[in-house]
Amino acid sequence: MKKRGIFLLLAVFLVCITFTATGHAAGTFTESGSTKIADYGYAVKCHTVPNGDGSTTVMYSVWNGTQLSLYVDRFSASGSRLSHRSVPLPGKSWGGTVYHGPDGCYYVATGNGSDIAFYISKYSADWRQMGVASISKKDVYTSLAFEAGNSDMTLVGNTLIVHTSRQMMSGHQANATFYIDKNTMRPITVETGFNYVSHSLTQFVRSDGNQVMMVDLGDGSPRDVLFQTYTLRTDAVYNKDAQNYRRFSLIDIKGGNGNSHTGVTVDGFELGSSNHVVVGTSIPHDTFASDSAFSAYQGGNNIYVSLIDKNLQGSTFKWLTSYSDTQVRNLECIRINGDRFLLLYGTEDVSGNQKTCYMMIDSRGNVQRTGSIARTFFCSSEPSLNGDVLTWCHYVESKLGHFLIMNRWNIATGEFSVRNLDTGIKSNISKLDSKKKHTITSRKVTSLLMTVYSDVLKDGPAITPAVWTSSNPKVLEILDEEKMLNDSVLKYGEPAQIVSTRVKARKSGKVTVTCQIGDKTRKIKVKVKVKASKKNKAAKKPAKTAITRLSPKGKKAMKVTWKKKKGVTGYQICYAANKNFRKSKKITIKKSATTARVIKGLKRKKTYYVKIRTYKNVKKNGKQTKVYSKWSAKKKVRLK
Repeated sequence: MKKRGIFLLLAVFLVCITFTATGHAAGTFTESGSTKIADYGYAVKCHTVPNGDGSTTVMYSVWNGTQLSLYVDRFSASGSRLSHRSVPLPGKSWGGTVYHGPDGCYYVATGNGSDIAFYISKYSADWRQMGVASISKKDVYTSLAFEAGNSDMTLVGNTLIVHTSRQMMSGHQANATFYIDKNTMRPITVETGFNYVSHSLTQFVRSDGNQVMMVDLGDGSPRDVLFQTYTLRTDAVYNKDAQNYRRFSLIDIKGGNGNSHTGVTVDGFELGSSNHVVVGTSIPHDTFASDSAFSAYQGGNNIYVSLIDKNLQGSTFKWLTSYSDTQVRNLECIRINGDRFLLLYGTEDVSGNQKTCYMMIDSRGNVQRTGSIARTFFCSSEPSLNGDVLTWCHYVESKLGHFLIMNRWNIATGEFSVRNLDTGIKSNISKLDSKKKHTITSRKVTSLLMTVYSDVLKDGPAITPAVWTSSNPKVLEILDEEKMLNDSVLKYGEPAQIVSTRVKARKSGKVTVTCQIGDKTRKIKVKVKVKASKKNKAAKKPAKTAITRLSPKGKKAMKVTWKKKKGVTGYQICYAANKNFRKSKKITIKKSATTARVIKGLKRKKTYYVKIRTYKNVKKNGKQTKVYSKWSAKKKVRLK
């Protein structure tokens, strides 16, 4: 079946890919304001792009009830808005894509107009609109664009390929792929069906030359992580024979078709130098002997990588983590280059302890570097990496307003910051209220509370983030810099919600704690009065010893003799072939009664310099450590 005007190819649906230099889209299995994994994807909420001056450009959509816009804002590292641009978009909802093509243009996917399912808009580098491709609901048999997913794009020559999800007019969810002439922004002829995936819960599209590659997370037909590839021809003949179409499974998912729950996410697909890399999270499907074993599973999940060989004939599956009873969520992937990929994700163990983690891998699936920090991972954006600094955003739209939070983590130094960003949009919060002054007299973890008032809460709570900061973390540390409002409404007078943060006193002093929620700010004066912490007394250094004799022992050895000392654990000898002890070697003597040692393996006719010190094992901060004396005077000996 062919139709003029549109090339539709039913395919997969995207979940989470990263915004790199080519500017692909991303999705997430964690809804804004949540830390729980959903069974299907959500459109990415915003993109972060690092700038050479240390600032970050954030692109996010705003619907004001009548007009959809893309905000392109530049923020400093401290969170100040340096510039702002509002780009009007057609339709009512954003599909998550801001694709920065190799032609220097931006391509944005939106949809859900009255008769139009999808709009693909083209913009110049300075955001002038250059054309819009409109695809009607009737032509693509679609009632709702981007349902349970979002969109992804790639450019092959003059052909823009858009890969997305939809709800069909029958109510069934599936994928859709469009082919658009990027010069005229007109859709090309359509053929349907050859790469159709039912209940597509993730979708990616990449290209290498004119070779197109797609990765799908399918729940219905098929129920697996599916890789598909074909050659894009220029003669408008789109069928799997002409395009050398082939497909194979990356993960076989247990369970019945179409039940929505898979226990799998696909969170990144990037082209690599040794292999192409697909990353995600999964429960251990490779250990389930039956569908019933899958249904009964109650444990955690782990991160996997599927390595697709460069000739596109097969793949290799590897587990990257081995957590036990830990939930891994919201995995994001950043392509640094063809052999270096950074994975950013959150974890929560059975005790509720949460961390933000990263992992660096190569294109062979080898883990190069890992790290973590005790912070809750809220993320609804594509992250970015600039040097050692990771940046990501948490963008939440609720009836209280539009809220944008920026996180920055220097993975080299461990420095971590959370900033409430100024979107310039007035919130529906009438006021914040709390006690103006607090006194804290205990080092135990305690909480500070803030009441958020708004008349719009009369119909129920709103999912909204708050940012807490301390003017002096060395006096009072904030343990929850970002915290969501609780899910109940107080209805005594004006409706209100409560938000809290945990704090811990470090030493006595005065601080100001600031709570920011969108355009509203409230400060709390806190006096901390705690006893000085007991510090470990510095361990007394053991007595110094001295070398009593140093003599050759054959042609390639020497004998060191020293004074015995009481109250020590042992001795350490240091020797070198130069008086400055460059490239020296050390020998530890573990018995205090020993007073001599022959050192072998030396070079004949060489002069060696030797010194010695004592040490004592002591307990410091609950750990065993060594305390050393000063070094003795050095002595020298020449071998025969």
